[in-house]
Amino acid sequence: MNRSSDVELVRSFVESASEFAFTAVVARYAGLVYSTALRIGGSPESAKDVTQVVFLDLLRKSSMLRGLVQREPSLEAGPAVLAGWLHRAARYE
Repeated sequence: MNRSSDVELVRSFVESASEFAFTAVVARYAGLVYSTALRIGGSPESAKDVTQVVFLDLLRKSSMLRGLVQREPSLEAGPAVLAGWLHRAARYE
């Protein structure tokens, strides 16, 4: 199975509003966001809410991800940037 890079998924989502690409990003990073929210908040219910809010924010702010899309794809730059953004968003939420 060909696992798309984060850069490819974000590019597909930003440029063509691909539901498949967004779903793949959510599937890939929901655990990271949920565990961050659970560690900080302590409640499984609030961690679920935070996870949902973070991905809604990602959806709303997708145009801000153009910097990630325009960057030259590398093996580590894309995942680190996206994972970092999601982790930070979960912490702030």
